[in-house]
Amino acid sequence: MTYHNGRDNYCQECDRSFINGNALKQHQNSSTHRPRNIKCPFKHLGCKSKDFISIAALARHFDANGCTFITRRQFNKIAYDLNRARDLNQYSFIEPDVDPRNRKMGITKYLVHFYTMGAAHKVTNGEDDFWTCTYKGCGAKFTDKHRLKAHLKSPKHEALMYRCPGCDKHFPNLGSASSHITEDLQGCDLDVEAEMRQVRELITAVTHKQDSRARSL
Repeated sequence: MTYHNGRDNYCQECDRSFINGNALKQHQNSSTHRPRNIKCPFKHLGCKSKDFISIAALARHFDANGCTFITRRQFNKIAYDLNRARDLNQYSFIEPDVDPRNRKMGITKYLVHFYTMGAAHKVTNGEDDFWTCTYKGCGAKFTDKHRLKAHLKSPKHEALMYRCPGCDKHFPNLGSASSHITEDLQGCDLDVEAEMRQVRELITAVTHKQDSRARSL
């Protein structure tokens, strides 16, 4: 916690107070105070992204399908395969038995089409005024097909293949898991630097597998 003139959760450089210590920590870890010195491994090949302030931010870039050289689903499939190939030396933040290709563990391209068509049938027949997501009883409602499809394609229903080695909380994408790990929350007993070195190593391995021209981090 930062103190200044008797004030808690205060950033002296910016002359700003924050509601709590976590908000201050997020501010101090933002691009306001941290340089953007991490590049997408595909930037020299034409990726238009800005540079990133952290490995977690780079991971979120892939999660958001922000890179034209690899999609989130491609990234997760390669990460799963690489982790399985490591045998006893697997990444601590990946669940080895959660296959993103398995329909029972997360939504697939076929299921996106299936549930979109199911919603279209109900809307067309007047059974529903909204495009409703019925995947595993979700119930989220949307005003048109495109919004429903975007929801189905988002990480919302994807396999929870990433985890925090400290508290065992699970996530559908690497960016969410990495952000959680770097927060170093109370109750998460882990070596943050060691875990993030593994994340960096995984991103390099995945991007090289996708395209050998990718640069190492």
